[in-house]
Amino acid sequence: MRTDSGYQVEIAIPFASLRFPDSDQQSWRIDFRRVRPRDTYMQYAWSAVDRNQQCYPCQFGTISGIENVNPGRGIELLPAFVGYRTGERLSSESFQEHDPKGSMSLTGKYTTTSDITIEAAINPDFSQIESDAGQIDVNSTVALLYPERRPFFNEGSDIFQTLFNSFYTRTVADPSFAAKITGRLPKTRFGLLSAVDENSPYLIPVGEFSLPTLNSGRSYVNVLRGTQTLGSGSQIGLMLTDRRFRHDGSGNILSGDYVLRLGQKYVIDGQYLMSHTAEMNEPTLTERFNGITFDHGKYTVDFDGESYWGTAFIQRIGRYSEHWNLTLDYNQVSPSYRTHTGYDPVNDHRSSSIYGSVTARPKGGIIETFQPGGFVFRRFNFDGDRLNETNALNCFVGFRFAQSSIFMAYRDIFESFAGYDIDGLYTLVGQFSARPHSRLSTSVEVYSGTAVTHFLPVPEKANELTAVLGLNFKPIDRLTIESNTTYYSISDRAADTAYFDGYISRARIQYQFAKELSIRLVAQYDDFGRVWSVDPLLTYRLSPFSVFYAGSTMDYQDWPDLPNDPNSPSAWRLAQRQFFLKLQYLFQV
Repeated sequence: MRTDSGYQVEIAIPFASLRFPDSDQQSWRIDFRRVRPRDTYMQYAWSAVDRNQQCYPCQFGTISGIENVNPGRGIELLPAFVGYRTGERLSSESFQEHDPKGSMSLTGKYTTTSDITIEAAINPDFSQIESDAGQIDVNSTVALLYPERRPFFNEGSDIFQTLFNSFYTRTVADPSFAAKITGRLPKTRFGLLSAVDENSPYLIPVGEFSLPTLNSGRSYVNVLRGTQTLGSGSQIGLMLTDRRFRHDGSGNILSGDYVLRLGQKYVIDGQYLMSHTAEMNEPTLTERFNGITFDHGKYTVDFDGESYWGTAFIQRIGRYSEHWNLTLDYNQVSPSYRTHTGYDPVNDHRSSSIYGSVTARPKGGIIETFQPGGFVFRRFNFDGDRLNETNALNCFVGFRFAQSSIFMAYRDIFESFAGYDIDGLYTLVGQFSARPHSRLSTSVEVYSGTAVTHFLPVPEKANELTAVLGLNFKPIDRLTIESNTTYYSISDRAADTAYFDGYISRARIQYQFAKELSIRLVAQYDDFGRVWSVDPLLTYRLSPFSVFYAGSTMDYQDWPDLPNDPNSPSAWRLAQRQFFLKLQYLFQV
């Protein structure tokens, strides 16, 4: 509502959707923020915010005098039905359609008190409605990391976060059952998650690289996490993870962590971990690795029933303020450390780094923020051999027009890989982003320099170029177009020939017919694999959890060995396809 001095906004949030103590009178810590994207991206806060104070919740305002309100309690049931039909082209022969299939699932939530919630899911449909964006891994030595999009795992996920990624929820790939208990007491937070995973990924780190992820069949996952607040922003935490594989294999992590705030600007935090691995006795799953050994030949990567312990820890000291920041970091992971519920793709290293930056905010002129900085990174293995040295300088500049900014960096790098030392590597980084209009934003990133060819039998120095172009466009209020293209090239310096050269381009188009009804199309082309993916989706949403979906996923591939078809001279053919319907409705008791 417009007023003489501006406008007023009224927001209605049902008390049943909030969790708070059940008492006659309430005092809440709260803050309200308004984002004002114009030439400069600005935020307005209800309570004063001090950039020298790193604990943001500690600066919330207080609302008193809240009376006669009750927190949300009761039972929520979310049944869902999924029907689908798949098809695939197994060779150059005709496309094969499979019979239609369907499944039912049930997810339930019970709020026992305002502080404790129990959730469980039977035969849950944890599939993602939108596929992951493609990533380029042609010169990567480690498994890729993808964001979690499934609501069951996202809700309350901050409880399970630690400095090491000790619980990466996407390692629970295909659960037939899952349950979770989360609680928030005045100074204590805890979470317990259990799941039965029917298709369990198994990541094997071996020094400076990780072997391809295996599907090890069914496993049982349990994760326990708790934290205790010790004052203004300080806390201690404990995590225990357990994964039981078929054929008596298992993996465990015991972790302790802490955050100690020394005044407003200084923070010391760390995490200490111990792992135990008992391998499955299933050599056929690892026979393609040809008996690779680790930890001075004590163990093999083969699933031959070996058992071993490992350790890891990280220690950081930081100073964070409005004008200058400094972080000192040391972490190490032993050769026999392995996590079966997290993401730690490399081991056998001791790493240290120093990062610092200075921030200036001029009162006038076109520059809003000027932030030069740099970092020094060193990595050795447990034998003391040098693996990586990186020295970098960078600078960020934010401008007072079009929400624009630039980032520039220079990195001088030494890398040792597979026993070969390669010096004189470098990377030049340039990034630019802007929002010249309320309906248009763009970003450009360029990484140019030299790199090690990890894919060759004898690694060597090669020219490397990565370029990323992002463009978001809203031609009308109901239509949004988001696009992103990543180009990558790595080439022989002497012969000037490309080892790999290609791109991945992705576009996401969404049209909102009404509040409840929308249609979305995601199209992606992977030039490396010569694969087109086209995913249309129709959504009818009664509420955030009561939704009807109808869509498909289609992959088109270049089949050069197909016989010429006079009606279709192109070699592009449908490789995989799935039609699906999903209906879920939330019942609140």
